[in-house]
Amino acid sequence: MGERRSIHDELNDLLTCPVCLEVKNSQKLMLCQHTLCVDCLAELDREQRKFRCPTCNKVNIPVRQACNVGVMRTYCAWKTL
Repeated sequence: MGERRSIHDELNDLLTCPVCLEVKNSQKLMLCQHTLCVDCLAELDREQRKFRCPTCNKVNIPVRQACNVGVMRTYCAWKTL
């Protein structure tokens, strides 16, 4: 049986941007439903007309991405652990 992970480790994985590998609360939801931090998403938008999600490899286009409120709330709770 696998080793059980702590809630802190699970939250850290959820809140880590897959591009810069930093934990940030300002993340945006892409069309594929994965999130990137605002800084990395802005950089991808500037570099390419279309870009692939680093998590699922689906093509995304620069659109007005919504803030991922669930991630923001989770980040606030994570900071208090």
